[in-house]
Amino acid sequence: MSELRRPRLWIALALGVAVGVLMYVALPPQFEPKFTFQLPQEKFEPRFGGTTSDGRFAFTQGNDRLRVWNLEQPVAGPVIEHDGGHNWLLSPDEQTLVCQDIVPTGAGMGKPVVTVYDLKTTRREVLAKPSMYIFFAPDGRLLGIDNGVVTELRTGKVVRRLGERDGFPYRESVNEYAVFEKAHPDRPGAVIIRVYSIVTDELWFEISGFVGDASPRVYWVYPDKTAYMASYSVVRENYLRIFDAASGAASDNLDERSEAGAAPTPSPDGRHVAWPRSSRPWFDRLEKWLPALGSRPSWQITDWRSGEVVGTIPGHGQLVFAPDVRSFTILREDNVIAVYDFPSCPRPWFWIIAPAVGAMIVTWGVAFGCSRYCSRTMQRSVPTSPHDNKILA
Repeated sequence: MSELRRPRLWIALALGVAVGVLMYVALPPQFEPKFTFQLPQEKFEPRFGGTTSDGRFAFTQGNDRLRVWNLEQPVAGPVIEHDGGHNWLLSPDEQTLVCQDIVPTGAGMGKPVVTVYDLKTTRREVLAKPSMYIFFAPDGRLLGIDNGVVTELRTGKVVRRLGERDGFPYRESVNEYAVFEKAHPDRPGAVIIRVYSIVTDELWFEISGFVGDASPRVYWVYPDKTAYMASYSVVRENYLRIFDAASGAASDNLDERSEAGAAPTPSPDGRHVAWPRSSRPWFDRLEKWLPALGSRPSWQITDWRSGEVVGTIPGHGQLVFAPDVRSFTILREDNVIAVYDFPSCPRPWFWIIAPAVGAMIVTWGVAFGCSRYCSRTMQRSVPTSPHDNKILA
């Protein structure tokens, strides 16, 4: 019990706690891969399309060819190889793969060709009625848009005609929504944008007063229709931000997180965004004084509404969330596919606790050694016998 009253123990404990807190702040949660899959090396790095929710199939595109890999049979090679596949889609039930190609017809023109694959049986079907723009409706219907006319590709039934809506000319389609735009009547250079559901013809939201060098382009709409991601330019600088659909205000939580020049990847449920970063968060300040550290590329997954960092993944690569958002996959630069569980992301407790315990032991050891040295020095200077007392007297 006497040791508890010694200051060196409390100093060691305080320093250990301080080091532990510092490491806790400096080391955010990091994802660890559940398993990896080595793709064969190719001349050009493939573009990664992610995996199915069950983690069975992965999609890559490179050398003008779309490949489907069965991750349960890594040695067998791709189960589907499609020449082209510049635009491809996965059905909502993740059982059907649709590839769209444009075949040149001369004079700079081309005609679309739509090919449908069954992932389980790899059965192939070429649709008789293709379309220039294809997408899946939430109910699984494959729809196409040509000259503003929406049709079901399998039946040829006309679903809707996209033209001018309440004075708003039709501009473009992005996934299952249509974008209409017109000039702002009271603000020169600004535009008003309306976004409608192509399937239900419902007005999702209106964007008013957007100002920039060029008209903004809606990049992604969140499933709950409360926010959207848009790209725009100001003085030749390109930006990609998340906006609140009701107020039109940009989110302040993510203004400085897109550093690596690549576009962020939103999760399908709209809650999280993966941002490519040129450095890890805990190196940001150190690099100002120690440039020799160099950049530390990583992905950072953030809850965009609160700004909370869910976790980081070191290294470069192409990140894609699974459709059910229970996992995500990264194709690394060495052509290795790494699959991660989400959102489970433990902190590196070993690297937090070990330095804290080490600081406590070292501090206590140094303090104990100093106290022993001081004690022995004092014993040598204090008389210990009557003879010594007489001499001193």
